[in-house]
Amino acid sequence: MQVPIPFCYHAPMKRIGIISDTHNKLPDAALELLAGCDRIIHAGDICRPDILWQLECVAPLVAVLGNNDHVDFGSAVNPQASFIEEGVRFVITHEPRHLKGALESFRDGSNMPVVAVHGHTHVPKIETGDKSALYDHLVCPGAVNRSREAQGRRTIAFVDVDEGAVKDIRIIDLNGNVIAKVPTL
Repeated sequence: MQVPIPFCYHAPMKRIGIISDTHNKLPDAALELLAGCDRIIHAGDICRPDILWQLECVAPLVAVLGNNDHVDFGSAVNPQASFIEEGVRFVITHEPRHLKGALESFRDGSNMPVVAVHGHTHVPKIETGDKSALYDHLVCPGAVNRSREAQGRRTIAFVDVDEGAVKDIRIIDLNGNVIAKVPTL
């Protein structure tokens, strides 16, 4: 017997995993942490096509080219990208200096929240609030290879979105330790 879905049924919150600067190496720990994500972003410096294939086996993938990406990754991987998930727009570039142009090119006149994502610096960072009129949140996941963070931690980020709102942003190291968190409720 099938149980009817109540009229007020709501799909669960969506989790976006963000990774960057793999530089030819995708640690198994990163793949394990990304398991269960509804979508994955790779913010550039991929360096090997098979890294994208591995990530696509975990969840749908949006990837951008980094300054070290000299291989043809196909027409789906460009210098910038944008998508909407649960009423939240994500805009992605590799280098932070390219974000302004990307954000302006994807502006659509809506008032939906914007999460700007970049890689390149290898230093994990979350910004929220009044830092920019172009985005509501900025996320750099750090790097899973060749970290430049003082502690040398290899890191990834997660953004939870639901019903047109960013619910949680966190950066964790590959051991699962939360190193930065911004609840946005």
